[in-house]
Amino acid sequence: MMGDGFAYASPGLVSRSCRHAVTLLLAVGSEPVEVRSRQGSVSGAALMVPPLLTRTLHAEGAPFVLIDLEPVHARFRHLALACTGGGVQQLAPAQAAELSVAASHFHAGCLKGPALDDRMRVALDALAWHYPEPARMDPRVGWMVHAMNGDPSITLEAMAQRLSMSPTRASRLFSAQMGIPSRSYSVACKIRAAARFMGSGHSLTEVAAAAGFADSAHFAKVWLRCYGAPPSMFFSAHRTAMDADQLPDWSSWAPRQSAGAASWRVAQRQLVQQD
Repeated sequence: MMGDGFAYASPGLVSRSCRHAVTLLLAVGSEPVEVRSRQGSVSGAALMVPPLLTRTLHAEGAPFVLIDLEPVHARFRHLALACTGGGVQQLAPAQAAELSVAASHFHAGCLKGPALDDRMRVALDALAWHYPEPARMDPRVGWMVHAMNGDPSITLEAMAQRLSMSPTRASRLFSAQMGIPSRSYSVACKIRAAARFMGSGHSLTEVAAAAGFADSAHFAKVWLRCYGAPPSMFFSAHRTAMDADQLPDWSSWAPRQSAGAASWRVAQRQLVQQD
């Protein structure tokens, strides 16, 4: 986990999902990875999947590395706008060169923690270089991003009112500038908040409340849709172990400057203190 994204190494699997991240898939061996969606099937050694595309990953018996860029990642907007609306992209060898080397080292167990973070950021910068820089972010979108980082439960209507805009106009502006709707960004904030408790042994009800979900049922539904498996497979202390020395600075994921986030922050702090 890299704080604003994560890298995952697998010996091969088949999984169906739909999530808010930009996803990069890199084959480690000679077998390509394949992604199927309504737009067709794309296979190759390196693929880029746009946010919110419902797809099935077919990589049974094909080792690969998956890299997810969360909407808070510095390169998310750059790559999301480059691939949104175009479906799954097959990356050329030159585009994926740095990523492929980093993925191979990670899959072999040679990269972890800060070293993995540094190597992946360099590789992602190299990939982004192949795409046009997005236009400067509208300050109003920047304000909405900051507001949701501080309080994921803040509504579009409340943000639009603060910005003296209609909700419809605010929604369209956000989607056009970020590559995902504000609702998806809000869900991403909650998912990140929940992820810090993986392997903690806390109940899903506790994690859901601390992360800002309405209840554990909603949390489980969203997690299953995003990652293709129920949260019970990730949050049990018997199934998942977290190396605290190799984790990112969780506090930097969600600035604590929103008054509306008070109860959400209290719930998070209570669970963290229990750990």
